[in-house]
Amino acid sequence: MKKNKITQKLIDFLIVDKKFESINPDFLLTFLKKASLNRVLYETSRKILLEDKRLSDMTKTSESNLRLIVQEGEKYLKRLRETLFFINNQFSEYPFLIVKTFKNHHYITYDVDVLVKPEDFPKIRKHIGKLIEVHSHPGGRVRRQIYLKGQKLLKIDLHQGFFWYGGQYLDQDEVWRNVGKISYEGQEVPIPSREVEVLINLAHLLMERRYITLLDFWYFYEEFMKGIDRNFIFSQAKKYGWDESLRFCLEALETISRTYNLKKNLFSESLIKRKNVDLPLFFNVGEVLKIFLERLQKAKVFSYFEFSYFFFVYGRYCLSGRKRLPYYLEWFDFHTLRKIR
Repeated sequence: MKKNKITQKLIDFLIVDKKFESINPDFLLTFLKKASLNRVLYETSRKILLEDKRLSDMTKTSESNLRLIVQEGEKYLKRLRETLFFINNQFSEYPFLIVKTFKNHHYITYDVDVLVKPEDFPKIRKHIGKLIEVHSHPGGRVRRQIYLKGQKLLKIDLHQGFFWYGGQYLDQDEVWRNVGKISYEGQEVPIPSREVEVLINLAHLLMERRYITLLDFWYFYEEFMKGIDRNFIFSQAKKYGWDESLRFCLEALETISRTYNLKKNLFSESLIKRKNVDLPLFFNVGEVLKIFLERLQKAKVFSYFEFSYFFFVYGRYCLSGRKRLPYYLEWFDFHTLRKIR
């Protein structure tokens, strides 16, 4: 399998913690653009700047550009902090969890996912509607969620469960069992157990995103390195009819890990078929169709909205020259950088 040299250097820098060797301005720009496509631009820029000893060798233009990226990222992180503060204050009367948002490292997100219990959903919607805007989700009744928009806040996706394509993906009781708290951007927030959070993120990756960025891989790599209850995640996936899709996803993660000289047999003993392995790693059309087919055969659910939307966003990605990622817009405009000299 052929790997991408820039992706290898990015993985070596962020995950393996090797020093950033090149201070060539042209290479740095290429490196940062690759980081941006993989949702690790902020953390990459921040880490390079933290290597104080190298700044003396870096051009003033490159250092200025890195600081500009970090400063722009800080604006989004400030909104994230304000959003988490708002959630903690306005949802405090009801049980809630922050889900599939925390990824162990700083990164830029446009929304925060909040899970509440179905019986509380109407009351929370009524309460929040007095404070900020409430909008229906494009997925309609299938998704059973809404999103909230407030001034100076990130979008809040309010869930009463997880229903991509329709149907469930895990026991709802398990989500609320063994919940914990973490410090996230200065706020103490409730989250599910590690196994549940990993399982939700795997389902989300398979059923909505269908491609793996370095941010995704980094998160799963660290969680599986800590150890994970595989019996639990596979029993839940089998119960709700997506165990073959889960197995494929772990094989894709394993393919990345082996290709880029990381841990072997961490995710799976098998690999997916790829001539070139790069990040983001996209599931091809045949692989996505198998995911839909498994859900249809085992869970008896199918969403025309999700099916058609996949082809729309994938087609848009291809027509953009593979620059506009499905479900994600890059937050930093590289045209604002000072010209390299």
